[in-house]
Amino acid sequence: MGDDCCNPESMGRVKNLLESRLSGTFIYSVRVGDTVDSDHKAGFFGKIDEQVDKLCEELSIIPELANGFNAIGFSQGGLFLRTYVERCNKPMVHRLITFGSPHGGYLEKNRFLPNLNNEISNKNQMYKQNLASLDKLVLIRFSLDVMIKPGHTAWFWVDDKDSNLIELRNRTLYKEDWLGLKSLDDNKRLEFLVCPGQHTNTFSDISCGLPIFSSTTSPAAVIPTTAVINIPTQTIDVKVDDGKCPQSEYGIPVERFAQLVSTHWQFDHLESIKSGTYKIISEQFQEHIQIGIEPTKESEPILQQQNQRQKSFNTISGSSWDMMMDLEILHAQIFGAIQAHTEGSLHIAWDRLSDKLGQPAFGQFIRNVALNYCTFDQEQGLLSSTCLKEKASTLSMELDEYINLNLNAVFTALENDILPNLLSNTSKDLSDVLAYFNRLFLMKDNQHLYLQVAPFTGQSDLKLKLLPLLNTSVLNDDHLTDFFESYACLSRA
Repeated sequence: MGDDCCNPESMGRVKNLLESRLSGTFIYSVRVGDTVDSDHKAGFFGKIDEQVDKLCEELSIIPELANGFNAIGFSQGGLFLRTYVERCNKPMVHRLITFGSPHGGYLEKNRFLPNLNNEISNKNQMYKQNLASLDKLVLIRFSLDVMIKPGHTAWFWVDDKDSNLIELRNRTLYKEDWLGLKSLDDNKRLEFLVCPGQHTNTFSDISCGLPIFSSTTSPAAVIPTTAVINIPTQTIDVKVDDGKCPQSEYGIPVERFAQLVSTHWQFDHLESIKSGTYKIISEQFQEHIQIGIEPTKESEPILQQQNQRQKSFNTISGSSWDMMMDLEILHAQIFGAIQAHTEGSLHIAWDRLSDKLGQPAFGQFIRNVALNYCTFDQEQGLLSSTCLKEKASTLSMELDEYINLNLNAVFTALENDILPNLLSNTSKDLSDVLAYFNRLFLMKDNQHLYLQVAPFTGQSDLKLKLLPLLNTSVLNDDHLTDFFESYACLSRA
């Protein structure tokens, strides 16, 4: 929910990471909307039953999927894929992994999950049969998940009436095996894992779930918050260079050295800076947004007062509204929508503002600095291995100065130029969401949800919050010599 199939900071990123980590894997990305915008909104307003029916038809004609596939679902995408398995499963899913998916629910508050979980009187045996046919069902929760409540719902745990957690194995759903979960568990085909961090933290690092696919075969797809992947069985002979780098002087191709160092910085430093920046900005936006419930007849005075108030992102319950749980769910989903919308838009802005930090430009800078200090053979473009070790501190200082200068420029441009417009656009999208909920739920109570947004003036302390991220851009002073020696060795002619 709040994502689309190709957002480069959500499912598009997951697709790219899977392709880079799992060589030979077929990845298929599916849109449930006809356009990027409609795909994004389908997570909020679409009917999952119709979407799954469409998916069944779509996957059935893809030749690479004919022998089945492995599936990964993130958040709502996990429910989407579990629905596919239970109701269709042609072509067949071999392994299903869900990350932070709200598998548990309340009968009185949900019209979809009770049916999917076979918690209704007229149980569907096909649901049980199909789910129990999985080679493996892996349920992954996030250690700091506050998006779904309770976070353990990712393991099919639920709260009782006193808000005490009920483990899956203590639930009637499991004991009487309504869904096939007990059958899977008895045959050691049900796993419970924990990934560190907040909800869908694997957008930054999917390695938490990759070992699950270490020895399977099948093809793949990616759905709005979902990925279905194939890992072909193959044997690869790898020749390992077990020789050590010479202790004497040797030449290092500068192009190779610059490429390796810039790649290291991109993946081990810049990516964490980017994700940290997006997180801080989305949290900052939430401080500018308030959602409240007010009587409809008083809506005009309320709207007149909105420009005079600024409160943190929260929801205020109405005295006569009897759907508090739905309000809490709405709060969580809007929180996620703000984060997804912000991060997706920021990615485009970041790429435009940070071209000097991209791999081509940064690699060229590394090349020039290295040649300036440590040329070994200028005609052949070789660096001196001894010089790189001796000049480690100087080289690192040059690189850090370049990085910090350009990151500061990016932070300044974001705060002054990008974020005011982004907040305005985010507010427009949220207004559409609230209008939908007002039409659907609140008319009968003569109440309505309203959105209050405090403009982003650029006078905040945002940049002060971003500056500590610069600490992750520099190399560890205690290991500079080892760092340059290692990359010199990797780059040697």
